[in-house]
Amino acid sequence: MINDKIKIVICGGNVKQREETAIEISKVLTEHKKTSKILPDFQKQFFITDIKQSKIIKTQIKREKTKDEYDVIICSGGLAESLVYMNEDIDCNTYKEVKRNLVSYRNSYNAVFALPPQDEISQKAVYSWVGHEHLRMGNSKEEIIAEILFFMGVFQSLEIERKFLIKMPDIQRLEKMNNCSKSNITQIYLKGDLGRIRKRIFGEQSVYYHTRKKRLSNTTRIEIERKIGVLEYNYFLMYKRDKNRASVIKDRYCLLENGKYFEIDVFPFWKDMAFLEIELKNEDENFTIPEYITTIKEVTQDKNYTNRSLAKRLKDGNI
Repeated sequence: MINDKIKIVICGGNVKQREETAIEISKVLTEHKKTSKILPDFQKQFFITDIKQSKIIKTQIKREKTKDEYDVIICSGGLAESLVYMNEDIDCNTYKEVKRNLVSYRNSYNAVFALPPQDEISQKAVYSWVGHEHLRMGNSKEEIIAEILFFMGVFQSLEIERKFLIKMPDIQRLEKMNNCSKSNITQIYLKGDLGRIRKRIFGEQSVYYHTRKKRLSNTTRIEIERKIGVLEYNYFLMYKRDKNRASVIKDRYCLLENGKYFEIDVFPFWKDMAFLEIELKNEDENFTIPEYITTIKEVTQDKNYTNRSLAKRLKDGNI
């Protein structure tokens, strides 16, 4: 689980589906003794009201920064979708301001849950979230609810992951795809059981995380992750880093394909290989790797291919 207080987004589908899903989620959370607040549907404000675009954006920002003591803020659509609905010709200044802040908007949410898109607009809305650390797909309201409860750790706070060594993908193709988003990651391991810190760069904006994991099986781990500020990141970097391991730097391509969310990691020290990872709800969940990705082998259970192991091998000059 990311934090005790979280903000989530329901996207995709249509207005009615998003609103009904939000209501059902709130009911289920109440059953699990968690309080929640549902915000008005974001898209609906653009197409069903006559409010100025600038006011819609400002109102949404204010709503999402609510200080009310709720465990979960449920957003039906969110700020990262703004450019899908906005008309640049109507309010050029607001449009440009939103465009500058899209990355920070997207990363202000703890997780994003996407229903199947119903039209071109909702498809674009879903694609606007690609690149988020925790984007999950569901084919129905019930699946979305299950994804949210799993993410929040209502049952268990787990990360179930499969990892593959793949041939170097066509990077130019990935960078041209609307359903793919690129970021640059610097990952640094800390002393003892302190875990790791990560700096993730989207364009000119950076987001920082501190993560601790405990392995339960070959594919399943408990994960506790939180966003941190640059000062805390620098403190860890200066005083708590494991000096026996090098920093791991990689380009990450987040890919939404076949109803699943894949992460492709490309490293500067490999010219012909990369990693592909996918997070699952259970160890037996089915998925299909995109046909344009060539798998060399699965390395989920191979400790030689963990990022922690790569950091040690880099430090020792064995890569």
